[in-house]
Amino acid sequence: SLWAGYFDQRFRDLVQYVFADPGEPTYQNLPEATARGLEGGVRLKLANGLGLSGHYSYVDTETVDPGAGGEPGSVFEVGKPLLRRPAHTVRVGGVIRLANRATATLTFNRVGSRDDLTFEDFSSRRVRLPAYTTVDASAVLDILAPSAGRRQLHGTLKVENVFDHAYETVAGFPGRGRAIFAGLRLRF
Repeated sequence: SLWAGYFDQRFRDLVQYVFADPGEPTYQNLPEATARGLEGGVRLKLANGLGLSGHYSYVDTETVDPGAGGEPGSVFEVGKPLLRRPAHTVRVGGVIRLANRATATLTFNRVGSRDDLTFEDFSSRRVRLPAYTTVDASAVLDILAPSAGRRQLHGTLKVENVFDHAYETVAGFPGRGRAIFAGLRLRF
Protein backbone atom coordinates (compact mmCIF):
# COMPACT_ATOMS: atom_id res chain seq x y z
CA SER A 1 0.00 0.00 0.00
CA LEU A 2 1.06 3.57 -0.70
CA TRP A 3 -0.18 6.78 0.87
CA ALA A 4 0.67 10.47 0.64
CA GLY A 5 -0.64 13.69 2.07
CA TYR A 6 -0.13 17.44 1.88
CA PHE A 7 -0.92 19.89 4.65
CA ASP A 8 -0.99 23.67 4.93
CA GLN A 9 -1.71 24.98 8.43
CA ARG A 10 -1.96 28.47 9.89
CA PHE A 11 -1.64 28.86 13.65
CA ARG A 12 -2.91 31.93 15.48
CA ASP A 13 -2.75 32.74 19.15
CA LEU A 14 0.21 30.52 20.02
CA VAL A 15 1.12 30.55 23.70
CA GLN A 16 3.97 32.91 24.57
CA TYR A 17 5.67 33.85 27.83
CA VAL A 18 5.59 37.59 28.58
CA PHE A 19 7.03 39.59 31.47
CA ALA A 20 4.21 40.88 33.64
CA ASP A 21 3.59 42.54 36.97
CA PRO A 22 3.24 40.22 39.97
CA GLY A 23 -0.21 38.63 40.00
CA GLU A 24 -0.74 39.22 36.28
CA PRO A 25 -0.76 36.35 33.73
CA THR A 26 2.70 35.59 32.33
CA TYR A 27 1.45 33.63 29.30
CA GLN A 28 -0.60 35.14 26.50
CA ASN A 29 -1.89 33.94 23.14
CA LEU A 30 -0.07 36.19 20.68
CA PRO A 31 2.20 34.80 17.91
CA GLU A 32 1.21 33.42 14.51
CA ALA A 33 3.00 30.78 12.41
CA THR A 34 2.53 28.55 9.39
CA ALA A 35 3.41 24.91 8.76
CA ARG A 36 3.15 23.17 5.42
CA GLY A 37 4.57 19.99 4.10
CA LEU A 38 4.30 16.54 2.61
CA GLU A 39 4.10 13.09 4.13
CA GLY A 40 4.21 9.74 2.44
CA GLY A 41 4.65 6.10 3.13
CA VAL A 42 4.77 2.62 1.71
CA ARG A 43 4.03 -0.78 3.21
CA LEU A 44 4.95 -4.00 1.40
CA LYS A 45 3.99 -7.55 2.38
CA LEU A 46 6.44 -9.94 0.79
CA ALA A 47 6.59 -13.73 0.74
CA ASN A 48 7.52 -15.87 3.75
CA GLY A 49 6.17 -13.46 6.39
CA LEU A 50 8.49 -10.61 5.44
CA GLY A 51 7.23 -7.02 5.40
CA LEU A 52 8.88 -3.67 4.71
CA SER A 53 7.67 -0.16 5.42
CA GLY A 54 8.87 3.39 5.00
CA HIS A 55 7.65 6.84 5.97
CA TYR A 56 8.93 10.30 5.03
CA SER A 57 7.85 13.74 6.28
CA TYR A 58 8.86 17.17 5.04
CA VAL A 59 7.71 20.09 7.21
CA ASP A 60 8.35 23.78 6.49
CA THR A 61 7.44 26.08 9.40
CA GLU A 62 7.74 29.84 9.71
CA THR A 63 6.90 32.48 12.30
CA VAL A 64 4.59 35.07 10.70
CA ASP A 65 3.95 37.32 13.72
CA PRO A 66 6.31 37.20 16.73
CA GLY A 67 3.75 38.50 19.21
CA ALA A 68 5.46 40.28 22.11
CA GLY A 69 9.03 40.02 20.95
CA GLY A 70 10.68 38.83 17.78
CA GLU A 71 14.21 39.93 18.55
CA PRO A 72 17.07 37.56 17.71
CA GLY A 73 17.22 34.69 20.19
CA SER A 74 13.51 34.72 20.97
CA VAL A 75 11.16 31.75 20.66
CA PHE A 76 9.17 33.40 17.87
CA GLU A 77 11.35 35.29 15.39
CA VAL A 78 9.78 36.51 12.12
CA GLY A 79 10.82 34.41 9.15
CA LYS A 80 12.49 31.74 11.29
CA PRO A 81 11.25 28.16 11.66
CA LEU A 82 9.39 27.04 14.76
CA LEU A 83 11.63 25.45 17.36
CA ARG A 84 12.31 21.70 17.57
CA ARG A 85 10.56 20.84 14.31
CA PRO A 86 12.84 19.00 11.87
CA ALA A 87 12.26 19.64 8.18
CA HIS A 88 12.97 16.00 7.30
CA THR A 89 12.04 12.81 9.14
CA VAL A 90 12.49 9.28 7.76
CA ARG A 91 11.48 5.93 9.23
CA VAL A 92 12.30 2.62 7.51
CA GLY A 93 11.46 -0.75 8.99
CA GLY A 94 11.23 -4.43 8.36
CA VAL A 95 9.28 -7.22 10.03
CA ILE A 96 9.59 -10.98 9.68
CA ARG A 97 7.44 -13.81 11.00
CA LEU A 98 9.56 -16.76 12.15
CA ALA A 99 8.23 -20.34 12.33
CA ASN A 100 4.67 -19.04 12.89
CA ARG A 101 5.58 -18.40 16.56
CA ALA A 102 7.67 -15.24 16.61
CA THR A 103 7.78 -11.84 14.96
CA ALA A 104 10.92 -9.68 14.82
CA THR A 105 11.01 -6.01 13.83
CA LEU A 106 13.91 -3.67 13.03
CA THR A 107 13.37 0.08 12.49
CA PHE A 108 15.73 2.90 11.45
CA ASN A 109 14.69 6.42 12.49
CA ARG A 110 16.31 9.53 11.01
CA VAL A 111 15.41 12.94 12.44
CA GLY A 112 16.75 15.97 10.59
CA SER A 113 18.43 19.04 12.03
CA ARG A 114 16.21 21.63 13.70
CA ASP A 115 16.38 24.97 15.50
CA ASP A 116 16.24 25.31 19.27
CA LEU A 117 17.22 27.87 21.90
CA THR A 118 20.13 27.59 24.27
CA PHE A 119 20.23 29.60 27.49
CA GLU A 120 23.79 30.45 28.42
CA ASP A 121 24.89 33.43 30.49
CA PHE A 122 21.25 34.31 31.23
CA SER A 123 20.48 35.05 27.58
CA SER A 124 18.99 32.99 24.80
CA ARG A 125 20.31 32.36 21.33
CA ARG A 126 19.11 30.23 18.47
CA VAL A 127 21.17 27.09 17.75
CA ARG A 128 20.92 24.30 15.20
CA LEU A 129 20.63 20.81 16.69
CA PRO A 130 22.26 18.18 14.46
CA ALA A 131 20.36 15.39 12.77
CA TYR A 132 20.47 11.96 14.39
CA THR A 133 19.67 8.33 13.63
CA THR A 134 18.47 5.65 16.01
CA VAL A 135 17.72 1.97 15.52
CA ASP A 136 14.94 0.14 17.37
CA ALA A 137 14.31 -3.61 17.53
CA SER A 138 11.50 -5.70 18.94
CA ALA A 139 10.32 -9.29 19.10
CA VAL A 140 7.11 -11.05 20.06
CA LEU A 141 7.05 -14.77 20.88
CA ASP A 142 3.78 -16.73 21.01
CA ILE A 143 4.10 -18.75 24.22
CA LEU A 144 0.54 -20.09 24.18
CA ALA A 145 -1.19 -20.12 20.84
CA PRO A 146 -4.93 -19.38 20.84
CA SER A 147 -7.32 -22.31 20.69
CA ALA A 148 -10.88 -23.07 21.76
CA GLY A 149 -11.26 -22.22 25.43
CA ARG A 150 -7.61 -21.27 25.88
CA ARG A 151 -6.10 -17.85 26.36
CA GLN A 152 -3.27 -16.49 24.23
CA LEU A 153 0.08 -15.54 25.85
CA HIS A 154 2.86 -13.55 24.18
CA GLY A 155 6.33 -12.66 25.46
CA THR A 156 7.60 -9.27 24.26
CA LEU A 157 11.04 -7.68 24.08
CA LYS A 158 11.72 -4.17 22.79
CA VAL A 159 15.03 -2.30 22.55
CA GLU A 160 14.97 1.40 21.70
CA ASN A 161 18.16 3.10 20.48
CA VAL A 162 19.93 -0.26 20.11
CA PHE A 163 23.39 1.27 19.54
CA ASP A 164 23.02 3.78 22.41
CA HIS A 165 23.54 6.73 20.03
CA ALA A 166 23.95 10.10 21.81
CA TYR A 167 21.62 12.86 20.56
CA GLU A 168 19.61 15.85 21.75
CA THR A 169 15.93 16.49 21.15
CA VAL A 170 16.17 19.69 23.23
CA ALA A 171 19.32 21.84 23.42
CA GLY A 172 21.36 20.88 26.47
CA PHE A 173 19.32 17.78 27.32
CA PRO A 174 20.49 14.38 26.09
CA GLY A 175 17.99 12.10 24.38
CA ARG A 176 17.18 8.75 25.92
CA GLY A 177 19.93 6.19 25.62
CA ARG A 178 19.39 2.51 25.05
CA ALA A 179 16.17 1.35 26.73
CA ILE A 180 15.11 -2.28 27.10
CA PHE A 181 11.52 -3.34 27.79
CA ALA A 182 10.29 -6.89 28.40
CA GLY A 183 6.86 -8.15 29.21
CA LEU A 184 4.00 -10.57 28.82
CA ARG A 185 0.71 -9.97 27.05
CA LEU A 186 -2.30 -12.14 27.87
CA ARG A 187 -5.33 -12.14 25.56
CA PHE A 188 -8.69 -13.57 26.63
